[in-house]
Amino acid sequence: MRTHRFVRFLLALICLTLLGTIAQGATVQVHCGASASGINAALSHLNPAGPNTIVVSGTCNENVVIQSFDRLTLQAAGSGATINDVSGGNNPTVAILDSQRILIQGFTINGGSPGILCGDYSLCRFSGNTVQTAVDNGVIVSRSKSSFDGDTIQNNGFRGLVLREQSSAVIAGVMLQGNPNAGADVHDGSFLYSLAAAVQNNGFGLRAEESTLRIEVSTISNNSLDGVQLQEESNAWFSTVSGSNMITGSGFQDVSVNDLSFAVFDPGNIIIGSLQPPDVVCNPQFSATRGALTNIGGGTTNCMEPSGNSKRQ
Repeated sequence: MRTHRFVRFLLALICLTLLGTIAQGATVQVHCGASASGINAALSHLNPAGPNTIVVSGTCNENVVIQSFDRLTLQAAGSGATINDVSGGNNPTVAILDSQRILIQGFTINGGSPGILCGDYSLCRFSGNTVQTAVDNGVIVSRSKSSFDGDTIQNNGFRGLVLREQSSAVIAGVMLQGNPNAGADVHDGSFLYSLAAAVQNNGFGLRAEESTLRIEVSTISNNSLDGVQLQEESNAWFSTVSGSNMITGSGFQDVSVNDLSFAVFDPGNIIIGSLQPPDVVCNPQFSATRGALTNIGGGTTNCMEPSGNSKRQ
């Protein structure tokens, strides 16, 4: 009996020790370029349950796959770090799949198809990264939730940011620029909240199909097509709760509202200066707006509205 009690005590002690180790997590230093080093190699030695932190320096020539992890931070060291696609544009440079509470911070991410994929019901957070020169799309969020804080998504082959299959993203202080199709394309019942973002020199600035946009304190300028385009039962709130939006210099319309879509403009927006006025256009069939006659800072519109427009709360 004493032996059995001792064995049970010893097993309990081992379990408590293991639980303490798991709760503490691990911090790993990776210097890419050193022999047998790399982010994927570091991931292979970690407990996926986390929490874990990988601090990276140097240039990593690899396609990183983060799959079925929780509480993982991938952080560039103070001197910065780069991740380069080595698949010839066939795979994502960074893929996050079936993972929760993942933070990617401070990297330059080059190439890939796309540059970053956040998919398979993941929760992905990004901060201070530059994602560029992907073959097609810079970032795809698919069936997942995401947030971006101070990131730059630029000069990709097609679109900057894509949300699809009922995904969501908050882009705060983000720059979307130099993407020939769209700065951000939101579809399949997805949601984008643009807060203090700069969206410039793309094809479309922001584009939505069957989806929802909230645009607040953002500047959308000098995009070669529409600044904001709503298609196929989409809706947008041009909110001024925290300050005005500026939408200007679009090659076609600054805001284009199309089939069965709806837009609300709070007082204080500045939407003026499209190269092919009116600045806010309502196209058939059955598009609708509130506030386009009064709340776009002197811009022009062909939209027809009933009296009694009210500010959305």
